[in-house]
Amino acid sequence: MKWRLPAAKESVSTPIEIRSKHEMVFSVFLLFLSFVFRNNAVINYPELLYVFAALLIFNFIFNRFLRQAAVSPWLVAGSLFVNGMLITWAILYSGGPDSYLWVMYLLPIFTSCLLFEKPGIVLVTLYVLGLHLLIYTGEMGDMGALGWLQVLGRSGLLALSAAVTSRLAIAERSAQAESRARQEKLDKARAELIQSEKMAAVGQLAAGVAHEINNPLGVILGFAQVLAKRIHDGDPLSLPVRSIEREALRCKELMQNLLLFSRTSKLEEKSETELTKIVQSALPLVEARTKVAHVELVADLSAGLPKVSANQNQIQQIVVNLCNNAIDAMPQGGRITVRTGLAKDVPGYVELQVQDSGPGIPKEIQSKVFDPFFTTKPPGRGTGLGLSLVYEIVQRHKGMMTLESEENKGALFTIRFPAANSADHAAAARETGGAEARV
Repeated sequence: MKWRLPAAKESVSTPIEIRSKHEMVFSVFLLFLSFVFRNNAVINYPELLYVFAALLIFNFIFNRFLRQAAVSPWLVAGSLFVNGMLITWAILYSGGPDSYLWVMYLLPIFTSCLLFEKPGIVLVTLYVLGLHLLIYTGEMGDMGALGWLQVLGRSGLLALSAAVTSRLAIAERSAQAESRARQEKLDKARAELIQSEKMAAVGQLAAGVAHEINNPLGVILGFAQVLAKRIHDGDPLSLPVRSIEREALRCKELMQNLLLFSRTSKLEEKSETELTKIVQSALPLVEARTKVAHVELVADLSAGLPKVSANQNQIQQIVVNLCNNAIDAMPQGGRITVRTGLAKDVPGYVELQVQDSGPGIPKEIQSKVFDPFFTTKPPGRGTGLGLSLVYEIVQRHKGMMTLESEENKGALFTIRFPAANSADHAAAARETGGAEARV
C-alpha cells in the first residue's frame, strides 16, 4: 500500500494542521451543544458528552503527532480507526439512524485525502461506509423503502465526497511537487550563475596579476637556472640557488593555473577522443603518490564509450586534481575509485566519477568548495585552486559537475561530458545494453 505523509513542518500551517485545528474547534462546539441539550430525550447524557470530550482530547494529541518530522503510517491509520469509532458512538448516543451527526464521517475521509494516496483513501472510505451501515444493523428488518433510500443516499454522499476530495487533494499535491521541482531547478540555476560570476571576476583579476608577475618571475627563474648549471653540488651556494629555482618553478605553475581562469588565455585545441583512454593515461601520474600515502587506487573503466571533444591535458588535470584532493583528505590511507561510463540519467553524455573513502565534506561548506582560493588545508598545504580549476575546465568543455558527500562516508565527484556524436552514444548504449564493458 502506498502511503503519503507530510514532510517536515515549516512555520506556515499545513492543510493537515488546519483541518485538525478546525476539528478540535468543532469538538468543543459539540461539547457545548451536548451540554445545552442534555435534557433532550433523544440524547444519551452524559455518555455523549464523554464521547465528544474524548474526541477533543484525541484530536489534540493527533495534532501534536502531526508536527513530528516523520510519523508512522500505521500510527496515522490507527488514529483514523479510533476517530471513526468515536464518531460512531457519538451518532449512537444522539439518536442512532435518525442522528444528523453522520456527516462527521466526512472528517476521517478528508483526513485520509490529505495524508494518503488512492489505496489508503479507498480503505478509509470503505471503513467509514462499514461503520455507517453498522448503525442500521438493529433496524434493517423494519426499514422500508424510504429507510433503505436514506442509507444508500448517505453512503453515496460519503463515497462521492471521498472521490471529489481525493481528486482535488492529489491534484494539489502534484501541483505542489511540480512547483517544488521548478523552485529547485531555479535555485540550482541561480547558484550556477553566481558561481560563474565568481569565476569570471577571478579570471579578470588573475589575468592582470599573472601577466604582471610572469615577467619578473621569468627573469628570476632564468638567472636561477643559469646559476644552477654553473654551480657544482659541493658549492655552498648550490642549495640556495636550487631552492630559488624550485620555488620559482612552483610560482610559475601557480601563475599558469591562475591564467586558466582568464578568458583571454588561449585554450588549447580539442580533439575527439575516448574518455577512458585519457583517464588511463592520467592514473600513472597519481599512482606513485597513492602508494606513498597508503591509498588504494581502483580503476573501474568502461571500454567502447562514445568519443568526447576534449583537450587531453586538461582532462588529465581534472583526474590528477581530484585524486590529489582525495589523497590529502585521507592522511591515514583509504581508497580512491575512478570510474568512466555512460551517464544513464543524462542521455548523450559520458561521465567520469572519482570517489574516495575519506571523512567526507560537511554540508555547510559543500557550496564553497569550487570557489577560488577556498581551502580547508593547513597554511602552505594548498592554494585553494584545485577544485576551482576542475570546475573551470568542466565549464569550458560544456560539461556538468556534481558533488555527493556525507560526513564519514567519503565524497563522490561526478563529471559529465557531452558525447561528440549522439549517434555514437546511442550505438554504445545498444551494444552494451546499458551496462558498459569494463577494462
